[in-house]
Amino acid sequence: MRVLWHSTVPWGGTSYSVLTKRTVPELLKLGHDVTISTWWGLQGAPQKVSWVEDGRTYQATVLPSMHAASYGQDVLPAAVKMIRPDVVITCMDVWVLPPSLTGLFPYFAPWLPIDHDPAPEPVVKALETAKKPLVYSKWGKRVLAESGVEAMYVPCSAPSHIYRPLDKADCKKKLGIDPGRFVIGMVAANKGYPSRKCFPEQLLAFARFRANHPDAMMYIHTLRTPEHGGIDFDALLKRVGLDDGSVMFADQYRYILGYPEPAMADLYRAFDFLSLTSMGEGFGIPLIEAQACGTPVVTSDNTAMTELCFSGRLVTEQYPFWTPLGAWAMIPDYRAVADAYEQMYDDLHDPERELQLTQAARLGALDYAWDTVVSQFWQPLLERVEADIERSRVSDL
Repeated sequence: MRVLWHSTVPWGGTSYSVLTKRTVPELLKLGHDVTISTWWGLQGAPQKVSWVEDGRTYQATVLPSMHAASYGQDVLPAAVKMIRPDVVITCMDVWVLPPSLTGLFPYFAPWLPIDHDPAPEPVVKALETAKKPLVYSKWGKRVLAESGVEAMYVPCSAPSHIYRPLDKADCKKKLGIDPGRFVIGMVAANKGYPSRKCFPEQLLAFARFRANHPDAMMYIHTLRTPEHGGIDFDALLKRVGLDDGSVMFADQYRYILGYPEPAMADLYRAFDFLSLTSMGEGFGIPLIEAQACGTPVVTSDNTAMTELCFSGRLVTEQYPFWTPLGAWAMIPDYRAVADAYEQMYDDLHDPERELQLTQAARLGALDYAWDTVVSQFWQPLLERVEADIERSRVSDL
């Protein structure tokens, strides 16, 4: 099939870029002709991108965007006319694309996150033109069904041969961290306000926790400054009493350029546990990546995060937050987050319990290895899409 994949560029640092980078080559390997249309990361002229695997080169053309704020509305009609795809797969929030546009697609299969409860009305409305809605989580599939939308579950994935357990002390040394320090890690984008990733609540929790554990530190893999409408971390750290060097940030220029996957794996392995207590997650890729490395997690008991906690603690004490999309997200109680940190600290200082957590993390994450996701989800999905298209052609004769 000819596939038009619409998302951000595969070499970018966003979650959508990660999904594009991991999924498009697998679709090429399945024999499909894939063109990538972008709404962020490339302007001016098309570019070729290549992947080499098992001695073979797989290549796709990347089409540029005009204005990132349009999410592709300005270029998608021309791209569809030029490529003449059999199917258009969007990997992004679907509500930013109007049905007047997506209704022009020959076969619309949006792959989308659901991170609110109930499914926001703008999302449900945007799916009216979708022939095959695809959703990242089992939770999202259920919430959409409650709103009358039948979606297929196609989870995100991670390369388990890259994200795998290795020596934690060595990985801490690579970061310039004393192996004796207890490291809580965060990997999350500092975008938008209020913070969907709940940076303030987690830093409040860490300040409370660190009062009893001076050997602890937090490493935050994000942009430290508020250029993208996010948190001013310097002001926040001062306010919660953590401007004492106990919090370390990613090298900012390297963060902007993007860390390669092996470096990200080293990062997760350096953490004693990952903290991700967001208002809501369509999936939560860091949860899978960290646990594939044998690193347990502290995460919120809501949206996709519940089903992706194989090893660690779920924070159940939360407060509802009504968002501009007209649905609920959840803010964690910082005291409950601090309690979860305490429990993890105790667990990880018990060698037997630590081994159990490491093994459970890795075992659970293997269900989301990218070869497993391709064979169990993407391949049968695309076969169904091809069959749908063929039936439509026959009925038109």
